[in-house]
Amino acid sequence: MSVKTARQAPSNPWNSCTIQIVFVLYRVVRVLHVLFQIARACPGWGINLVLSLQVVKERDTIGSQLIRRNDEVTLLYEKVKIMELTLHKGELQYKERLEDLRILKLEIRRLRCKNNMLQKSSESGDDLRLPAGVLLDTA
Repeated sequence: MSVKTARQAPSNPWNSCTIQIVFVLYRVVRVLHVLFQIARACPGWGINLVLSLQVVKERDTIGSQLIRRNDEVTLLYEKVKIMELTLHKGELQYKERLEDLRILKLEIRRLRCKNNMLQKSSESGDDLRLPAGVLLDTA
């Protein structure tokens, strides 16, 4: 069965998958054939190919690690930004509570002064009070 006829009529999905696998294997065999011909022509070429493939593999690995690291750094920066916003809001609320405390302390002072003044006026006004019996007699 040739590749052309296999491509023309895929009747069931398993047959289609098998055809695709055969086609990929055919291409791999062709690539390997070319590589063996090159290896015969240049004896040191195979070692260089292996080294260059290792370098490419390491480069790809480092590249994917770099991408993951950059994604993690981006997430960390976003977390820091959220934390800074939360901290800023907390600082504003803290300052508002401090201002509330200051106002309440001033109110307490004012009320204490008023209380002291009322106590002093009531102490000085004790001698001005009339006995309860006197008020009843005049009525």
